[in-house]
Amino acid sequence: MMKKRCSVCGKEIDAVNEGYVKILDNFLQIKYFDTDEENCFCSNECMAKSLSAETVYEEE
Repeated sequence: MMKKRCSVCGKEIDAVNEGYVKILDNFLQIKYFDTDEENCFCSNECMAKSLSAETVYEEE
């Protein structure tokens, strides 16, 4: 069984049965992640936290 850890929250992930979120964009991989272990997330939410992404609402 292949185990990984989320690079944001540290949750242990069963990579075979649960799967994990990984950034596939080559530019982002090179720019933001030094290792493959850093590019491993348990959810889209943790992935977004890693990239400082959030929903923005503009005022009318």
